[in-house]
Amino acid sequence: MYPAIIMPSGHYQVQVADSVTYTTLELFAYDKSSNEPLPLNHIEFMNGIPIQYLGPIAMHEFGLNPKDNVLQFLKMHIVEKSKSSSEDIVHTKKWIRSRLNEQGMLNSSLLVRKYENHFALNASHGLKKILIDEKVYSLN
Repeated sequence: MYPAIIMPSGHYQVQVADSVTYTTLELFAYDKSSNEPLPLNHIEFMNGIPIQYLGPIAMHEFGLNPKDNVLQFLKMHIVEKSKSSSEDIVHTKKWIRSRLNEQGMLNSSLLVRKYENHFALNASHGLKKILIDEKVYSLN
């Protein structure tokens, strides 16, 4: 038997060729003085919430666009109604606005950007970052 070691890639081996590709998630907000989008400090933004929850929270759009989940099991469709009420959405927007204020940003919108990062192992190319998705959440 071999001892099991789980690396950051999870339970599978990372296939490495000439480059490595991975995705990252970044939060941005507009600066109060320049009105330019600037990256947020994720740890400050998630203060009190484990940082590893950011991905799943962003994937569910911070609960700001509630959708019913449809689960398919065999030939049955099970609809799970969204648990976000309009009061929950108002409370979440208030929470996000306060987090943006704490970082000195305008609190009218939050930008969530997903990047695909290509890292060439031959080091002459370095890291190439490609924007693959951007969502803007209005907090008004």
